[in-house]
Amino acid sequence: MIDYKIIELNNENIDSIKELVDESVAGGIKFEQRMWDEWQSGQNRFTKNGEKLIGLFHEGECFAVGGIQVNPYIEENDGSIGRVRNIYVKESFRKQGFAKIILDLLVSHGKNYFKTIGLSTTNPIASHMYEEYGFKKNGEEKNGRQEYILN
Repeated sequence: MIDYKIIELNNENIDSIKELVDESVAGGIKFEQRMWDEWQSGQNRFTKNGEKLIGLFHEGECFAVGGIQVNPYIEENDGSIGRVRNIYVKESFRKQGFAKIILDLLVSHGKNYFKTIGLSTTNPIASHMYEEYGFKKNGEEKNGRQEYILN
């Protein structure tokens, strides 16, 4: 495995993920663009209690990204329900375990803040990883996305 650094993303270094955002959009994945747009507008910068956006860097290049935040899709969330979001690994770095590394970092961090952590995906490869990690299907499927929960 290559050497990498884990860096929390903020206003000073957020531009380092732009190449990942562009690659995801070119590949038909829209959630990274939405994250980018929300960051740029100030709508979502992962600043609430327990929230974090991280990147994995190799030789100064961000090749993987992911975040955890207070689940924005639950109306009566008192801040105790988190959601893993926006895990993306640059194509040339895939199949080396980096998505799981990001997931583990986010869940380990999130367990200090959230009673429950959820996520959703349409990707069968990601679904398999989440289930192996211990996430359980919660029975809900919204807009073709399978919802998962980790207690």
